[in-house]
Amino acid sequence: MGEARVIEHALEHLAALAAMAETAAPGAVPGTEDDRPAAGASGATARAPAVGADLVRISRLGLAVNRWGESFLGHIFTEEEISFCRSKHDPLPHFAGTLAAKEAVYKALGMRWYRAFSWRMIEITRDDAGRPRVRSSRYASNRVCRELDGMGVSVSISHEDDYTIAVAVAHPGRSDQCE
Repeated sequence: MGEARVIEHALEHLAALAAMAETAAPGAVPGTEDDRPAAGASGATARAPAVGADLVRISRLGLAVNRWGESFLGHIFTEEEISFCRSKHDPLPHFAGTLAAKEAVYKALGMRWYRAFSWRMIEITRDDAGRPRVRSSRYASNRVCRELDGMGVSVSISHEDDYTIAVAVAHPGRSDQCE
């Protein structure tokens, strides 16, 4: 499978997440069984759904990891993310997926986030079923949680050959990203 298939696959993910955001009830979390408005969701801070996507070439990330090693990993990923990726038979695609997911989240939340936050402020975790979830990490400031108030973020990650794609949708809803 070539680059055209990777792009086609990415567009399918993007279309599916955008459709979920459009059809979800106000305050619901797209892609979950809970389609009721989230308790405590505030209409005052709610924004329109926004989509972000990112494509990472796995081999290119591998070059960076080989060149800068632990310093590079520690700059981009939290300890939990590093542990998760290293628990896999081939960690590199999982590092690439996590990086793509973080980038997609930053894009969905708006470019202004780039200047204010480090890579480690947003953490990609997994739920009990292995689905990726977004939360602010222990490195995040209270400002991150205030910005996320009334917003939920859903993310999808996929791997194909030497590429990883992630799509994130920021939507009005439950803001359980802050713990």
